[in-house]
Amino acid sequence: MMTIDGMTRLSGLLGNPVAHTLSPLIHNTISSRRGINNAYVPFCVEKEGLGDVIRGGFELCIIGFNVTVPHKVAVMEYLDGVDEMAAAIGAVNTLVRTDKGYKGYNTDAEGFIRELRYYDIDIKDKCAVLLGAGGAARAVAFALAESGASRIVIANRTREKSLDIVKGINEYFGRELAYEVPLDEVHELDERDYLAVQCTSIGLAPKSDECVISDGAFFDRAFAAVDVIYNPSCTRFMKYAKEHGVRAYNGLMMLIFQGIAAYEKFNKVTLDDADAQAVTEALSKKLKKNIILIGYMGSGKSAVSKALLKRLSAYKLVDTDALIEEKAGKSISDIFAEEGEAVFRDMETEVLTELLSCEESMIISTGGGMPMREENRRLMSCLGRVIYLTAEPATLYGRLNGDDKRPLLKSGDLKEKIVSMLMQRDPVYRLTADEICVTDDRSVDELAALIIEHYC
Repeated sequence: MMTIDGMTRLSGLLGNPVAHTLSPLIHNTISSRRGINNAYVPFCVEKEGLGDVIRGGFELCIIGFNVTVPHKVAVMEYLDGVDEMAAAIGAVNTLVRTDKGYKGYNTDAEGFIRELRYYDIDIKDKCAVLLGAGGAARAVAFALAESGASRIVIANRTREKSLDIVKGINEYFGRELAYEVPLDEVHELDERDYLAVQCTSIGLAPKSDECVISDGAFFDRAFAAVDVIYNPSCTRFMKYAKEHGVRAYNGLMMLIFQGIAAYEKFNKVTLDDADAQAVTEALSKKLKKNIILIGYMGSGKSAVSKALLKRLSAYKLVDTDALIEEKAGKSISDIFAEEGEAVFRDMETEVLTELLSCEESMIISTGGGMPMREENRRLMSCLGRVIYLTAEPATLYGRLNGDDKRPLLKSGDLKEKIVSMLMQRDPVYRLTADEICVTDDRSVDELAALIIEHYC
């Protein structure tokens, strides 16, 4: 847990609204992991008070701000300086404290470049087609040009906006690099083997079934597709791309990397892949509404998951053991007997990996040994909120006595087996869990109500 003291340094976000922002999670996750005594908070700022906030932030020694709508352009007049690329883009999203004020940068462009590298997308000497001509498209267009794209096509319904980006790109880079086409004519392009980038808000949740373009010919000519939207995790644009055999990615890594770039500028540090992974896991958990139940055999995972489903009708119930049995065409007991425990554990990891791509919100009931593998713990952390259903050994004995379907309990004294295995597993369960729910002396319905009220 973060500790605020006399040495804590402050940074934050300026925008309106800001209640939905994920930026505090990004920055505070990094600070926690790095042991850096920083705190990052959102500030809801009206446009009339923007200048006062910038001046006040400087006097309060706030080390930096991120800036979001509607202030990315207006804030520039209150700065001590603006980075050359940010000035060309015409908007800033990061302010770094200097001796005289704040200097403005645009890390949206840097975030997109880093996302391309992360997914091993090489745009050098290749064409890119951008759908949309708003602020996101402008930052992406400059990022692509900086990364060596040979041609940049801007396709938008409003031609004037496209032409403004084209002019800015060509003037900044000193050559005819960008041009525009009407959105309804983009499928007639002569270009081939291009990167397709969706830069509009069309397809953003809750209108996730919408797409700015559906023409198959457009996707057939792309070698990769990126949507700057990250919620939903697989947009209609991405689905169309995948249907045509094109690899497609959302904008989550762009969000993460622009935040990482800002953090590096605020704190004059260089972050690494482990920092990006920590932020990815934290954001994935925040964005996904899945409920994952873990615990020892007999803790009530199956019964509680069914009770939760009655209250959360929009969710899908997933029992990982049942999925494995369905895929293997045999019972878990038979898998253990015929193929061994190691094969079963591999199947558990495979099932979790597949669930990452599921679009529906899920209640996931897991096998008792699933958290014992480190990779499984990481996957569960990415999938959603992990709740450990715990019970005393005596309670578990009462629930398991007479159950002959569990391979690991078929030999030896049941009471001793439960105590021995719990000593090994309980610390791992606690390490994995976001929340711990005691099941002793509680009915299944009471547990379901408790989980929904306090843990979800």
